[in-house]
Amino acid sequence: MSIRTHSRRSVRLVLFLVAALVLSLAAPAVAKNNSRNNKSNNTPTLAVSSMKSETSLLRSGALPDGPMMVHGDGYVKETSILVKFYPMDSGYLTDADGTSFGFEWTPPGPGTYTLVSWQVTKRGKWEKAAETIVTVSD
Repeated sequence: MSIRTHSRRSVRLVLFLVAALVLSLAAPAVAKNNSRNNKSNNTPTLAVSSMKSETSLLRSGALPDGPMMVHGDGYVKETSILVKFYPMDSGYLTDADGTSFGFEWTPPGPGTYTLVSWQVTKRGKWEKAAETIVTVSD
């Protein structure tokens, strides 16, 4: 085997190793960029509004007692969304066809409630998306 053949193999091996190293360093950056594109550009929102005819807040800033509309926007497209109600530790599970949802909720009575929305990411993990606090008055 000549020195020239051995030298060419060494150069090819070095080039192959350099290319493999560059690809291994670039792959996580490309994957991270793609995961950003799968999410909506908006930050997920969670809001509650009264369904009564008097839609204004009471003087205390509380919502009047009765049925409420819970709605959100800016979620991962076509995912499961869970809205948990505290302190009751109950929840409402919905599938969003788009990036938003809405459903009716009647609080069990006057008080302060924390609503937390969770969404399933493309990796199949539950992720906290948004939180809001609601005070309901008589």
